[in-house]
Amino acid sequence: MNGDSVSQPLQVVDEESTSDDLPQINVQMVPLGEILERLVTFAYTELVTLVDTLPSRGESERRSELLKYTEHVSSLMTKLLILVRWAKNARHIQKCQNVIAYLDSQNRYFEYSVDSIYATFLSMPNVRMRNYDVSNAVDILTTGSYQRLPLAISRNVSKPRLNRRQVGRTLLAIDDIIRGRILGGEAVPVAMRQYVIGGGRIVFRVEGEFEATLTLLQHGKDIPWHVAGVRLLVGDGQEQSTRGLVERAQQIL
Repeated sequence: MNGDSVSQPLQVVDEESTSDDLPQINVQMVPLGEILERLVTFAYTELVTLVDTLPSRGESERRSELLKYTEHVSSLMTKLLILVRWAKNARHIQKCQNVIAYLDSQNRYFEYSVDSIYATFLSMPNVRMRNYDVSNAVDILTTGSYQRLPLAISRNVSKPRLNRRQVGRTLLAIDDIIRGRILGGEAVPVAMRQYVIGGGRIVFRVEGEFEATLTLLQHGKDIPWHVAGVRLLVGDGQEQSTRGLVERAQQIL
């Protein structure tokens, strides 16, 4: 090592703390003491049964049964001996099983994470952020009010009434529109060439026949006239004392 380098002490990993973090796998495992107890109980029970049944059998049969019992018990004891010797390393084998189980669980977590990320990727085209409302922001910054409210609000909210000055200006504007309509080539019968324009209306008067009051509800060349009122002037002017052909209440519609 160079003289400029500083050696760092090795970190000692506590084996017990590492083992505590691993999952404990005890599935399909039997304690060694329980196996030993079962084997001794089995050998003793078989021996008692053999002692009870051998006196009633012949010499050759007794020898055969003793041989079978000895071989069977010897085989079980041999397996038990192998198991006891294997149990000396049971702690390390248990730790290996715990490590395998831990790695399997981490693998499942990894697969779940990959599947979740892929599912999120598939759903991203449907998850989009709305564009910034630049147009409304410009309206508010320039005019100080929101200009894009739904029209249904204006239909349900009553508008403020016009004052006298506004009404006068509106009627003068309507008079100008009516005058332009008449002077612009509107077909007017010869008998109705006498008219008066004022108050947003035009009054045609035909002596001895009728008096019609018309107006316009909209501004346009092809907008039809709106009849605001009709007054009948039919009557006998020479006989003032007699009753006219039409009552006064019928002359004003």
